[in-house]
Amino acid sequence: MGLFSWLLGMPAKKPGQKPAARKSAAQSREELIANALRIRAEKKKEFDKLDPEVRARLLRQAMGKAEPDDEA
Repeated sequence: MGLFSWLLGMPAKKPGQKPAARKSAAQSREELIANALRIRAEKKKEFDKLDPEVRARLLRQAMGKAEPDDEA
């Protein structure tokens, strides 16, 4: 930051000021992996609840493939 930080609405950094410790830095690697696996399981459960046609359409969009009935 610095001279133009006021344009972005951020306070200017004062000399000698230490950066704030991040919360994620305090988490251990195992906690991060456990959280990621939990989130992945929740997403899979919600995805499995969707209609099969909607699931197929989302998968095609995620893979970047065109719709089979679309003409480009």
